[in-house]
Amino acid sequence: MKQMKNPNETNGYVMLYTMQDKRSLDVLKKEKRFINRLEYASEHLGDIYEFFREKYTYFVKQAEQIVPKPEDVKLPIWCSVSNKNCMKPDENSVAYCLKVPAEKIVYLDGAKWDYVLNNHYVPLNEEDLKQYYKYLKDNKMPNPFLIGSEDYRYLYPEEYKKIYESYKRIFDIDKWNIFAVQGNIWEITEDMIVKVYYHDDPIDISEENLIDYFCLLYTSDAADDSL
Repeated sequence: MKQMKNPNETNGYVMLYTMQDKRSLDVLKKEKRFINRLEYASEHLGDIYEFFREKYTYFVKQAEQIVPKPEDVKLPIWCSVSNKNCMKPDENSVAYCLKVPAEKIVYLDGAKWDYVLNNHYVPLNEEDLKQYYKYLKDNKMPNPFLIGSEDYRYLYPEEYKKIYESYKRIFDIDKWNIFAVQGNIWEITEDMIVKVYYHDDPIDISEENLIDYFCLLYTSDAADDSL
C-alpha cells in the first residue's frame, strides 16, 4: 500500500476538514475527544447502513495496519484534505478545521473507494479496466457489479477473490488530487481543533497557508502573554 505523503504537510502536521453532527461539540466538551460510533453511522446512513457495513469493516481492518487504532474505535472519521472540498455544514452540523500529526492519517483514493462500495473490481489503471471487462465478456460472466454482490459471489468464487484482493488498492494514491484523496483519522481530540465552522460560515483556512496561520496564532498568543 503506497501511502503518498501529503504535499501540504508542514512541520509534521497536516490540515484536515470534516463535517460532523452538531452534537459532536457536546461530546468533545464532555469527553475531550470525539470518535465515530456505529450508532452514529447507522443514524446517518439509515436504510443503506447494512449494505455498506461490510465495506467499512474491511476498511477498518486494512487501515489499522497503517495507523493503529484505539481499542474503543470501530469506525474512522472521514476528512477532506482541502478546504476546497469540505462539505459545508447545515443547521444541524458543524465543520472542523483540524491540525493533525501526519503519522495519524490514513489516506485513500475516493474514486477507487467508489468501486469498493459498488462491489466492483478496483483496476490498476484504465487499460487494466478495459482488459477486465474484456475478460468478463470473453468468459460470458455477468455484470461486474453483480459478481461481488452477496447473491452472486458464491457462484464465482475465484472471480470474487480477485475482486476482494483488489480492494487494497484504495490506499494506493497515484496522484494527489484534493477532490479524490481523502484522509481518515481514528479520533478528534481537543488539541487538534483549529477552528469550528457553523452554518453559512466560509471555510477560510486553507492547507496552503498552514505556516502563515500558525505563525499568526503564535504571534497573537505571545502578544497576549506580554499584556
